[in-house]
Amino acid sequence: MRQLLVGLPLLVLAIAVAWRPAGSVHAVPLPDAAPMGAVSPLSAAELADAAAIIDRLVDADLASAKQKPNPRTTDEQFLRRAYLALVGRIPTVDEAQAFLGSSVGGKRDVLIDRLLASEGHVLHAYTFWADLLRVQTRLGDRYPGQNYIAWLKQSLRDNKPYDQLVRELVTAQGALLEKGNGATGFYIRDAGMPLDHMATVAQVFLGTQIGCAQCHDHPFDTWTRKQFYEFAAYTHGADLQKELPGGKELRQRMKAAKDGEIPLEVKKVIQNLSNSVAVRVKGTMTSSLPLPADYQYVDAKPGTPVAATAIFGSAAPVAARHDPRPVFATWLTSPENPRFATVIANRLWKRAFGLGLIEPVDAITDETVASNPALMEFLTRVMVSVKFDLRRFEQVLCTTQAWQRQATVADLVPGEAYHVAGPLVRRLSAEQVWDSLLTLYIADLDSLTGEDGSVQVAFYESVKDKTADELLAMAVALVDARQQAQQLQEQAKALKPKLAAAKGEELRTLRAKQRELEEQRQDLLAKADINRYGATVKKGDGKKGGGRNGQLLRAAELPSPAPQGHFLRTFGQSDREVIDNASANAAVTQALTLLNGPIDGYLLKNDGVLAATLARATDHASRVRVVYLSILSRHPTPSELALGTAYLARYVDGGVQDLAWSLINGREFLFSP
Repeated sequence: MRQLLVGLPLLVLAIAVAWRPAGSVHAVPLPDAAPMGAVSPLSAAELADAAAIIDRLVDADLASAKQKPNPRTTDEQFLRRAYLALVGRIPTVDEAQAFLGSSVGGKRDVLIDRLLASEGHVLHAYTFWADLLRVQTRLGDRYPGQNYIAWLKQSLRDNKPYDQLVRELVTAQGALLEKGNGATGFYIRDAGMPLDHMATVAQVFLGTQIGCAQCHDHPFDTWTRKQFYEFAAYTHGADLQKELPGGKELRQRMKAAKDGEIPLEVKKVIQNLSNSVAVRVKGTMTSSLPLPADYQYVDAKPGTPVAATAIFGSAAPVAARHDPRPVFATWLTSPENPRFATVIANRLWKRAFGLGLIEPVDAITDETVASNPALMEFLTRVMVSVKFDLRRFEQVLCTTQAWQRQATVADLVPGEAYHVAGPLVRRLSAEQVWDSLLTLYIADLDSLTGEDGSVQVAFYESVKDKTADELLAMAVALVDARQQAQQLQEQAKALKPKLAAAKGEELRTLRAKQRELEEQRQDLLAKADINRYGATVKKGDGKKGGGRNGQLLRAAELPSPAPQGHFLRTFGQSDREVIDNASANAAVTQALTLLNGPIDGYLLKNDGVLAATLARATDHASRVRVVYLSILSRHPTPSELALGTAYLARYVDGGVQDLAWSLINGREFLFSP
């Protein structure tokens, strides 16, 4: 066997593959702060070797538990799993036919590579990271988050190494709406809550929950309150500022103005400006943090400054009058800190297989033991060896025999380790259900985009250097535009009684006038939109999706999160208030939405993908095959084909709609094979 990692002798691999103590839990500690050793990136052959070693470790664990692996997936099962897992939607009928009809050797590996390199993978991965980082279109329900979202998507599109992505988040500074600087949203998301922010950093990137130590020594772990403040000192001083170059003078003029001299509406516009273009993150120049006034332990007095200190291992000292965050970022993402690599490797394993080797994935303690420590150790080393290239790591996982086995459908026994006979069967996420349904209606769904933050960036560029006089004039113009829009709305309202009584040419003239007033009103509202003022915006910008005013877009292209009552929220989309807060639980409202909701009305419209495909079918049997392949990504069984054909022959009008409706509302559609 080829040596996979520099510094990882073949003897160690052999022991890792062959050895496992009796019982369901290994007695090997989780990697903590031990050095990883020298590593080199893996070649294609070494990636294949890595997948083979994972399979050996999985199979050895199964053998020690006297269990057998699940059978290999059929091509139909693999097809559906690959699309749902890697691009977050079912395949189109054309994509399904191309794969299932191919006899080319290695077609599974080819499909995995193609999906990982697609825009669909970027959008699906964005959902994963948006849930972890609690990304919102309105950060903290106050600040614009579009540039943060655009930065995250572009980072995924560029396949930015994970350690680099995290370093950019941790060291972000400057204006929130400056082009390419969306990483500042990482701090602005938790504006005014620096201690909570550091607790989030530890939970997301180190899989360690230290939040309890904000107020007292951790009751279930080793962290003390003093350690928490030492750790928080790295980022605590990063400050949120809300000041434009001309803003200070303008605020002074507003303060000195007499009552009514500057209208209240104008003042509100200026305040809104401070929560958009003026928002920026300023790095800290202090690496210490005073203990709180209510500090209650004997190891230090309240108010005592404590120096920034890593919670395990060691970090370089921080130079005086320097921002400590780069030092913290280097320690956090270093290969010498294997906890960082272990956590992301475990998160991606859970994403692929349905259960982490360490559970919970974000509550690691000194007592934590992976269900398969040898495998967890190996995955950590692979993550470092691919230099935190998450696509390559996913490629390794997806090319394993373990991932390509049929799903385990039996319920897990609480307290017992799961031996990986295959991935666990899982219910689709809200985003997967939504995107899969839209795949049946909209062609080339992955290419359609929503608002990408460019409007806000252009707005920032047009406003950032304005003087106090210019800012005030702009605010007055915005208020005037809103008032004019209101007047036009009143004029349109006054036309309604005349429209009710008019006929013929008079009616056509009044309707034309009504449309003209509405167009003028919409133009004024666009001018009055503080996030678009001064930007060059074409009609339809950010609305390139199909139907319903551009709202039929992939979940990742819609506002984050979707509003209450939206299909996505009904099916459990995270509110992005708590880390990884999505729900896969079933609910009556979900069944009612599928049974009676608006989605069903789009699926078989003449301009939809499924309807167009059915139109090319020449007989009832062909239509049944199209419906099954489109919705379930498989051919119907002989009995399903016979039953469906007979039904369509009996109910010529509406029969195919009934068949499609029944498959979408069936259990198979909502689960990944």
